[in-house]
Amino acid sequence: LEGRVVEYNTSAEQTFGFTREEAVGRRLDELIIPEEHRPAHRQGMERFRESGLGPVLGQRIELPALHKSGNRLPLEIAITHVETDQGHYFTAFMRDISDRIRAEEELRLAASAFEAQEAIFVTDADARILRVNRAFTAITGHQEGEVVGLTPRVLKSGRQDGAFYRAMWERLVEEGHWEGEIENRRKDGKCPNQLFLHG
Repeated sequence: LEGRVVEYNTSAEQTFGFTREEAVGRRLDELIIPEEHRPAHRQGMERFRESGLGPVLGQRIELPALHKSGNRLPLEIAITHVETDQGHYFTAFMRDISDRIRAEEELRLAASAFEAQEAIFVTDADARILRVNRAFTAITGHQEGEVVGLTPRVLKSGRQDGAFYRAMWERLVEEGHWEGEIENRRKDGKCPNQLFLHG
């Protein structure tokens, strides 16, 4: 009820960097709770001691925590109250969600990049177009519905020979990356200036 650690498992050691010996007996607000969240934590503990109520109990919440190094970790936390013959305790199940947060941020960045001013199309492993952005339509004249399911050959101008495309696809297969310039053809048949493509 005072917020002191009475048990601390191996997973907690790996997550927070403190050993069990370093953690047991210390108050959470001195150990892993960031300074700006400490007043709310103390108020919550005081409220529970006075009324037995805790708005975060039984809820799944996301909060930052501190690693021993001083770095912050985003956590998913579920706290429950347990009453035993020895007294009142709280169990906190905590999960580091750094990877999930990072993946979500990458998706947000990818979504933002997809709506950039450069023409972008996404294909599957068989090189069939799955999606295009607005800039693709503006530059090529092709609406998304007209090219989804087709291959990028729909843009082929004939200015590059077969050897060029074979080398490009070999590089993509081997290295997962290719960039260079291709002169493509618009829907109206016109060939614009050379385009820089990144795949």
